Amino acid sequence: MIEKRTGRRPYGWRSCTQSTNTIELLIEHGFVFNTNCFHEELPFLWEKDGKLLVELPRQPFGDGTLFGHRHGEYGNPYHGLETWKAYFDELYAESAERPRYIPFTMHPYIIGRPGRTLALRGIIQHMKKAGNLWFPTGIELAEWCLNHVFQAECLKLRASAG
Repeated sequence: MIEKRTGRRPYGWRSCTQSTNTIELLIEHGFVFNTNCFHEELPFLWEKDGKLLVELPRQPFGDGTLFGHRHGEYGNPYHGLETWKAYFDELYAESAERPRYIPFTMHPYIIGRPGRTLALRGIIQHMKKAGNLWFPTGIELAEWCLNHVFQAECLKLRASAG
């Protein structure tokens, strides 16, 4: 349905709930990445019959934080933005020790309203000030992981599957 309407097929999946059957279906239908895992900190691979799917874990911080209430958290439209900035700053500070994977997840419903778009712009501007960040799409990150992070593992898994 998505491909018929947009002319492009999806290569990634995210849902609120998921079963292991979903992973098998995603692999079977040629998806490249999934982003439903909360219990890991770094990307990892799913494999079935030599076919691979990159899991891009997400964190619940910031995902909907700004928009849990009509006028921001606790009635203050700026409180949510400041909360999100504080979450980001804390995680970014940890990257001084070594590079970090900090997923920024935003529900699609955010974009449809001017106030939410302004908040999104504020978040992105705040992150860019930190510097030394990469803002890939899901497919860009998944392909980078396959080609760099998991390159040896991918070759081994594909070779063992024949």
